[in-house]
Amino acid sequence: ALGCSSSYNRLLSKLCSSNTLDEAVALMDEMRNGGLEVDEVAYTSIVAALGSRGQLDRAFRVLADMEERNCGRGDLGAYSAIISACGRLGQFDRASEVFTRVEKLGLKPTVAMYNAMLYSTGMGRHPSRAFSLYRDIQDAGLEPDAVTLSAMASVCLRNRIFDDDAKLLLKRMEKLVDNASNRKVRLKSKRLRAMIEQQESGRGR
Repeated sequence: ALGCSSSYNRLLSKLCSSNTLDEAVALMDEMRNGGLEVDEVAYTSIVAALGSRGQLDRAFRVLADMEERNCGRGDLGAYSAIISACGRLGQFDRASEVFTRVEKLGLKPTVAMYNAMLYSTGMGRHPSRAFSLYRDIQDAGLEPDAVTLSAMASVCLRNRIFDDDAKLLLKRMEKLVDNASNRKVRLKSKRLRAMIEQQESGRGR
């Protein structure tokens, strides 16, 4: 049975990657009815694929099924995927509900989940929410990664926020660039530094 489950799960993920979603959901139902276990990778693939097609209601039903079967508690990829989908559709409140849902399950949100929340704020449209999330990442004892820093740099640049918070962000970005090659972070850190220096030179006149 384990071998069958493994083969079915690989096929399920393959169907999702090829965007044959109706077949993927039908296969998932067939697996459950046949007593085969849908694994976390497959659940994440289905949720992500449905979310990317804007089929949020179906994605939430799959997520609920995953939770009912006590699956998806590893890297929490399915939750990150559905939060990202909510963000793309401008449904921040729904994204927040998913985040709260994870906490109520007694699970610790990952950096990837926080990053998905950052993007779901629409970044530039809700800078205060973005900075609040950025602080939450650090308060949770997590390390902001390149995706986090790139998103926060976009918040600062789009909203012309070049205050002390932006300077602290810049320091963290430049440290990351020194320790690892990341082109996007490097380019955004240069833009942010240029804007901060431009503002400071204007004040000094």
